[in-house]
Amino acid sequence: MFDLLFGAGRSQHAAGAEEAQRAGRNVEHLEAELARVEERLEKISIVTQALWTLVKQNTSLTDEQLSTAVCEIETQKQQSAQVPLKCPQCGRAMLARDRRCLYCDYREPEGDVLSQV
Repeated sequence: MFDLLFGAGRSQHAAGAEEAQRAGRNVEHLEAELARVEERLEKISIVTQALWTLVKQNTSLTDEQLSTAVCEIETQKQQSAQVPLKCPQCGRAMLARDRRCLYCDYREPEGDVLSQV
């Protein structure tokens, strides 16, 4: 009887160890993915700063005008994110902010170059 209980405990311990290893690998994968996202965000930030510098040098636009435009776009996005759309592929509801149907994985084409970044 003791052997039966000891064996069951040992198999539970092994299963727990395997689960811990899987969780550790998952954490490593997520950390690597986060590092890639942070690197991409940094590159996007640099490109955005360079673009704004060029725009300011070659036009009469100001930082205030940029700030106003950013606020307007944020407001538009917040409003459109709450409006349900109908998926053209399966007909189910999808939110505009997702740009992807959760049911059939239809992906709505992006509107402009910057929204694809």
